[in-house]
Amino acid sequence: MVDLPSAVQAHVVACCLATRAPAWLLVHQDGRFQAGQGALERYGLAGLQSACEIESQVPCLQGLWPFTGTPCYLPALEILTGTFADIHLFAEHTDVWVLFLDATAQVVQQRRLQQKANEMRWLQDHYWVTIGQRLGHADLQSPVHALREALTTLALLTQTLEALDMVVFERMPDGALQLTSTAPAWFINVCPEAATPRDGLQPGSVFPVLGPFLQEAEAFWARQGTGRYTSLPWSLGDAMAQEYSLEASALCCGKHQLLCLVPVPRPRCPGVSAS
Repeated sequence: MVDLPSAVQAHVVACCLATRAPAWLLVHQDGRFQAGQGALERYGLAGLQSACEIESQVPCLQGLWPFTGTPCYLPALEILTGTFADIHLFAEHTDVWVLFLDATAQVVQQRRLQQKANEMRWLQDHYWVTIGQRLGHADLQSPVHALREALTTLALLTQTLEALDMVVFERMPDGALQLTSTAPAWFINVCPEAATPRDGLQPGSVFPVLGPFLQEAEAFWARQGTGRYTSLPWSLGDAMAQEYSLEASALCCGKHQLLCLVPVPRPRCPGVSAS
């Protein structure tokens, strides 16, 4: 074991542990809870009953008792809705220490990076085809030329989406809509759960008024319609009483079926518009 000076140990605790809301449980090797301390409420661990089985009180620890003595690490478990933790278990004599460290920020960052990767993927698919049609077959024989054109176009389009405050969902094969763009401030204001990206965030649930439009969008996607199918604008407010006027559009981008949500300054008529 590395023998760290006390000043270094204090710094590690302050920078790497204290900022992650640590909480610990002391459990007998046979699974009976003994004691706990730290940010227990953060993980839903307040009020645990002493001398009772830990598995019946903390679902995420089920199946780990009797503890074998081998240290165990469980990364990024969702303890409560929207709350993730890294869990460390290690034995000391006949007791087991269970350490919880908040991992929510890391999970959110990872999901945002994945969303950006998804966004770039479908943009690349579409604009690679567009670039190929514009440059012609001969120019595409130069991979460096084609890649430079693709990256330039993708960077420009990404900046355009951000400037337009647009939210993009992609329809998955099972019919669910998956958020593939970053969430602008207005979307987080009206849909706070978007601040913690997760699978299952469905625009039809966030905006019930979209129900009829989404049914029509399904038909549009099924026939691989050209142009885009646009909803009537609708208005709603956030928790700060800020009013927004929003519009939804369904479109087909190559093999990708997309739903775009964007703020609009004035109402527009529904229907298919040329592109």
